Amino acid sequence: MPSSADASSQARGRFGKDVLRLASGASLAQVLNFLITPILTRIFPPEAFGVAGEFVSIITIAGVVASLRYELAIMLPAEEEEAGNVLATTLMVVFASSTLVALFLFFFGAPLLKAWGLEVLLPYQWAIPITMALAGIIQAFTYWHSRHQRFGTLAWMRLLRSIGRNGVALGAGLLKITSATGLIIGSISGYAAAAAFLVIKTLKHDLALLKRAIAAPQMIASLKRYRKFPLYSSWGGILNALSWQVPVLLLGIYFSAEVVGYYSLSRTLLQIPSQLIGGAVAEVFYQRGAVAKQEGSLARVLEGLFVRLVRLGFFPIIVMAFAIHDTATFLLGNQWGEVGVFAQILSISIATGFIAAPLGRVFSILERQEVVFTINALFVVGRISSIWIGHLLNSAVIALGLFSVVSAVLYLGYSFWAFRATGISPRVWYQHLGKAAALSAVVVGAILLLRAFAHWGLWQWLFFYSVVGLFYGLWLWRVDAELRRQLLAWWPF
Repeated sequence: MPSSADASSQARGRFGKDVLRLASGASLAQVLNFLITPILTRIFPPEAFGVAGEFVSIITIAGVVASLRYELAIMLPAEEEEAGNVLATTLMVVFASSTLVALFLFFFGAPLLKAWGLEVLLPYQWAIPITMALAGIIQAFTYWHSRHQRFGTLAWMRLLRSIGRNGVALGAGLLKITSATGLIIGSISGYAAAAAFLVIKTLKHDLALLKRAIAAPQMIASLKRYRKFPLYSSWGGILNALSWQVPVLLLGIYFSAEVVGYYSLSRTLLQIPSQLIGGAVAEVFYQRGAVAKQEGSLARVLEGLFVRLVRLGFFPIIVMAFAIHDTATFLLGNQWGEVGVFAQILSISIATGFIAAPLGRVFSILERQEVVFTINALFVVGRISSIWIGHLLNSAVIALGLFSVVSAVLYLGYSFWAFRATGISPRVWYQHLGKAAALSAVVVGAILLLRAFAHWGLWQWLFFYSVVGLFYGLWLWRVDAELRRQLLAWWPF
């Protein structure tokens, strides 16, 4: 019989392999994004990216409403039959809410968008309920496949979504559709490809189970049993979506679509580590954490996750922001220089969010949705206030600076709260974050000195950032034996 230490080691190994398997699809998707983005930025102007960003913001918010967060409950039942009924309940809620939104927009969409200062979205309001439904379907089946540890399927889904989005957008650009229409059609195509793939995979693996399990009385029981999710998590999810999408919407209202374009692209670039690793970690942790709670090992799993997230995310994202600043016009085109400025401003909020967001899943595992609601309410108030103050001072830079600082403080508080909820010593939190912050400060200071006195050209900066990344990667390889072992043994699918 294996010892508890051996079992713990095996669990960590499975966790890491599942993360890497899920991240592999994100990796390929991000490689595709990285290759195509410089082409798209030379076809579509910043204003088109801004309008498309506003559309995606509306979908992000509506996507939370679509399922009322019932998808989070799919992971929790011990019995597969109950989980199948939760999946069916989630899909029922998605279709009902999307239908209601379609009817509402049909009668009131135009005056509402005009009242909110979003007239640029009037030609695309027909697509909102359709894309909302697709987003809800993706969320539901993502949790279903995560429950069954089919992380290879989720990896392929991410890749297909990227292919659909980028391929259609590129095709639209080549056909001279260089307005936001091309980018928005691309986004819808990505959602459709991902949703169709997940549905097909579910029918292939689980059709017999779902036919046997799903019944109206059990679905009604699921609605009642997991009512905390719509009561607390849905509002928390809406608040979280609002807190992230507020800058997109308010920057468009208070400033211009061009500013929204700069913001959206800088955030997209900085979130590459989150797309590669952070999202995969969160999905795998939610599945592993639910099991760890039953086994009494949740605190240990959370502490290991925190250390890994700090190492993989904080320093790389900070340095990446400065690299974007020094290479933006080369990579994206001459009209995109402001992306580098925005990236530096947003870096601290993206870095702390990379750490805190996966840790926040622990509150769903503990069924403490009221905590998620509270922290998201603080995010909304803080971020709206930041953008509003920037508007009063007529400065998008000040607005985003305040937004970034407020976000970072709240993210740090959120991660610390997760530690307290699971009984982990705060010393671990201080120690690892302090080291990452100190290293980042040293390297950023060196970069600022070089900018002031060295007057380097593009290739010198590219060489510098490559060396920094190489040395950090070698250090991470040396100190993290578990990551080293997992990478050596890893096969993507």
